[in-house]
Amino acid sequence: MKALKDFAYSRDGIHAIQLRAGDDASDVPESALAGLIAEGYIGDGAHKAGKVKNKATQPPETGAPVALDDAADKGDDE
Repeated sequence: MKALKDFAYSRDGIHAIQLRAGDDASDVPESALAGLIAEGYIGDGAHKAGKVKNKATQPPETGAPVALDDAADKGDDE
């Protein structure tokens, strides 16, 4: 596994270990692997760091039947 983005982790909860993009991430605690992979911090190196899709940047679903863009402005002109 390789670091795809810069991040820090700790094995003992006190001392931080800094990884840079491209560094070997085989020493990262196993309990943190799933989250770091899901967020695009580590991977097999097949993806480029800037091209990893981050689910957290997607807007939440509103469930509204119509788009809400400019909804507040529509009532001002009437």
